[in-house]
Amino acid sequence: MKRSVILYLVVAVLLFITAHHVPAPIQEIPESPTPTPKLKAVAKSKTETESEKTHAVKEGASPSHLAGTWTGFVNAVESKDGMKAPYDFAITVSSDAKTVLTKPKLSTESNWRKPYQSACQGGGNLIRWKFLIQNREAPGLHSFILQLHDNRTATLTWHCQVTSGPHTGVTIDGTGVMTKQ
Repeated sequence: MKRSVILYLVVAVLLFITAHHVPAPIQEIPESPTPTPKLKAVAKSKTETESEKTHAVKEGASPSHLAGTWTGFVNAVESKDGMKAPYDFAITVSSDAKTVLTKPKLSTESNWRKPYQSACQGGGNLIRWKFLIQNREAPGLHSFILQLHDNRTATLTWHCQVTSGPHTGVTIDGTGVMTKQ
């Protein structure tokens, strides 16, 4: 019996000594988003004119500064064949800058004939809006950005993705300067 106890202890000690160590539990470290670098303010030139000072819009301006009617041309390019065309727009932004009426003034042979009213979002000096035209002549998703430069001018950026018909997938992109009426 002594012999079996000793044999049992020797086997237990050998197993204990030769056993592999269990690795530490794996823990995932959540990634923190990369902080965005803070932009440094650029010093203004002393040659800035009085007119620019009078009409400049503050960086933190509310989108309601965009309220009113804006008119101008957007020079657009079609992705399929590179065709360029000017589109004449009248954009009316509500006084609270929550809705936009987009009206083409038909400076081209566009079949887009009626104005479209849309909700918009924005902050600071710009607003964004989009709408879907579902007629057979000009079907597409139209996206716009109106960015204020000063109290009288803004840039209108337009992107259209044709959604049906023989030109499905074709895009139209353009920008232009709009003047407040």
